[in-house]
Amino acid sequence: MLKTTQVPLLVTMLSLSSFSTTAATLLSEDFESGSSAWSFSGSGDSGIVAKGGSNTLNLAKTKAASINVDTSGISGVSIALDMLARGLENSDSCVAEAQGTGSWINIGTLNNGQDRGATYPVSKSDTSFDNTTITVRIRSVGNLNSDDCYFDNIIVSDGSGGGTTRTEASYNYLMGTTDNTFTTAAYLPANTASTV
Repeated sequence: MLKTTQVPLLVTMLSLSSFSTTAATLLSEDFESGSSAWSFSGSGDSGIVAKGGSNTLNLAKTKAASINVDTSGISGVSIALDMLARGLENSDSCVAEAQGTGSWINIGTLNNGQDRGATYPVSKSDTSFDNTTITVRIRSVGNLNSDDCYFDNIIVSDGSGGGTTRTEASYNYLMGTTDNTFTTAAYLPANTASTV
């Protein structure tokens, strides 16, 4: 005899949901309110411009912008952002990096060939970002004001769990010239990774 059981809809929906705790955000910068919190250096154009329906920070030639973030007492610090480039030639690049207790750590770099207007989400976590004051620096490494680098959605968060950790799939990987493996911990508990 077949026996049926009714399960309340709410219980069914909860069992199908994905749960994660959200990491505490130490910095969230989308440039919708400008860039007055940032320090600028170098030569070249800079400004807030609209790209894809959102304001982004545009840096050109050798312009750089930096901001300090206090991570005292915090471990598992992660930095994530979106990068986009236009007009890069040969040795030009767009760079996102951070410095904590050690040397500069690269978060992401775009080069000639990655400057066709695609957005590249990049992220990095490093123990040198923990329990200190870090400097997040974004910059253009070019020779002309038409070497444009765009930065947006910069998030510095702690390692309290969950959230979305993104790892860049390189240009070579996307073009099929290198067999890379990358990981993501999207919607998984902290310290858990799933290989794609």
